This record gives sequence, structure tokens and C-alpha cells, in this order.
Amino acid sequence: MNNKAKKASAILAAAMIAAVSFTGCGKSGESGTEAPSSVKVDSKTVAEVDGVKLDTGLLNYYIYQAAVNEEYKANQNFSGDFSSVNWDEKDSDGKTKGDKIKESALKELMGKQLVVQLGKDNGITLSDEEKNQAADSIEQFKNQYGEEALNANMQAMGLKSAEDYQKLYEIETLYRKVETDFAQNKDKYASVNLEEYSDPDQICVQHILIKNDSQKYSDPKATIDEVLARAKNGEDFTELMKEYNEDTGETEAGYCFGRGEMVSEFENAAFALNYNEISDVVKTEYGYHIIKRITGLAELKNYLIQASKIEKQDKVLKDISVADVMKNIQDAMTKAKELNSKSAQNAENTQADSGK
Repeated sequence: MNNKAKKASAILAAAMIAAVSFTGCGKSGESGTEAPSSVKVDSKTVAEVDGVKLDTGLLNYYIYQAAVNEEYKANQNFSGDFSSVNWDEKDSDGKTKGDKIKESALKELMGKQLVVQLGKDNGITLSDEEKNQAADSIEQFKNQYGEEALNANMQAMGLKSAEDYQKLYEIETLYRKVETDFAQNKDKYASVNLEEYSDPDQICVQHILIKNDSQKYSDPKATIDEVLARAKNGEDFTELMKEYNEDTGETEAGYCFGRGEMVSEFENAAFALNYNEISDVVKTEYGYHIIKRITGLAELKNYLIQASKIEKQDKVLKDISVADVMKNIQDAMTKAKELNSKSAQNAENTQADSGK
């Protein structure tokens, strides 16, 4: 079970067809492998963050995620048909929905790049195996399914080149590593009070889950009540997580998320908390939760963005059409699904023929 419980998880999972396919079948540990240039590179620099150029090839990936979250936040029953969305619709401040999506996506990309760079400065790096994983898996995917399928899968993520995929892989992998290290060593990442860099639409929490269908605890409600009493009595929350938590996907770093990304009961309880405050028991379809609000990478990203030298290319950002990005990605998803299915069927037929 994905206890982050994103309402848009099915749509986002579709956008990650390529990532799952590549990393799932990739070889690792071979040195000297470079990412193949399977897609024509025509990205433009949309911002420069502390000397690092960020391109539209990566931004489109985050635009898609931001758009999905925005629509599901506005309508829990959203059909997933983005062709019906009016991206030119303006809010009370006169800003279009498309512009808000682009700004949110760029902020996410810049924040992650800054966190990753700070992690590198603090000794967080990729292992040799991790460095080669993306390139090796791309090459294997192309050999197995063909270049047309590779290109379609890239485009289904909003990416324009294998180089973009390599960059995205590095950012996301290092970001997860930094998240774990930050949870254990916050002092080396910021010498400021991160609570001053809160965001009304972003939050970080730790939580303890006892599942409805728990195989470990015969009475989930009685168990969570016991955990709550111990937490409210001052016991270390991280240690209680290690002892009781049935969310196997959660590390001690917890989760950082925005509005509209979690089931409503969990989200409402989380956003109602002050820093270091512990909720009462929260019941969701997944089970019983206790939530503690913490400072995390959401606050760190805000701090780094304010403290860093950032040069935005406003014209490049303005020229990006969210409608076009969404249509291109969804068309590519359809094509990628067809090509992947065709390749899989051809492989099955070949295997069947060889077994005769």
C-alpha cells in the first residue's frame, strides 16, 4: 500500500512508465557507459540556479506533475481528461492557471536542484552502480523494445532526450538520499530556523500507521491509542515509528507533500498542526494514523531559493504552453503503451516459436 495516498497516483504512475521500465530491467555496475542520445535535444534554459542551468526538457516533467496535482486538488473526482481544462482561466489576482502551474513546476525544479547541490557539498553522492543505472537501463530498453518505443517513453515523461532522463534520475535519486541524511543531520544543512520558511501549501510530517488489516496487531485501534499515549507523554516519535509503524515505505524523514496530494482526512489533520505538534488519532481508509509535523525539505527548499542566486529566463517560461505540454505527454503515453504492448507481444511470440 502507498501510504502517501496521493489521489492522483494513477495518473502520475502513467507518467513514470519510462522510469519504472528502465530502472526495473537495467544492468548495473558497469563503468564507462554513457547515455545514448536517442531523442533530438532542443531544450532551452529556463533558469540558472547558482550557476547550474535548468532546461525545459526537465521542466516539462514537473509541469505535468504540478498540473495533475492542481486538478485533483480542485476536484477529487477529476476524470483525468486534461483536454477539457481551461489553462487560461484566471484567478482573483488575474493570474492564469497555466502560469501558476509553470511557476509551481519551476519552483519545484529549482528547489530540488538546490537541495541536491547542498547534499553534494555535504558529501552525498551517487555510487558507481547508481551512476551507471540510468544509462545502462536506457540502452537495454532500446535494445529490447526499439528506439521508437524509447522515444515515446521519454516523451511520456515530458522529457526530450536521454540526457534529460539522466539528469532527472540524478536529481531524484540524490534528492531522496539527501532527504534521509537531512532527517538525521539537520544542523549541517541550515544554520537558520527553518520554521521561518514555511509554505502554506507544503508540509513535512512523520506519521505512524497501524493498518486496518494489520497482521501484527490484533486490535489496531487499541494499539494506536497506546502509541498516541506514549507519544503525548514525550517518548521519541522516531523511535515509536521504528517500533510500531506499518508504513513500510516511510523513512524517519517522513513525507513532504502539497495540498491535494493526500487523502483528505490525513491532509486536513496534518495542515492543522503546528511544528512539532502531534495529532490525535486520524482514521483513513488505510488505517489509524498519528501525525507529527516537522521541518523538512519543503522548508529547506524555500530557504535555499531565497538565499541563492537565481536568474530566470522569463521569456522562455512565458512561451511554454501548459496545454501543449499536457497534450504531448498524454499522446506519448498512449503511443508508449501501444508500442510497449506490441513489443511484449512480439517477445512472447518469439519465445513461443523458439519453444516449438
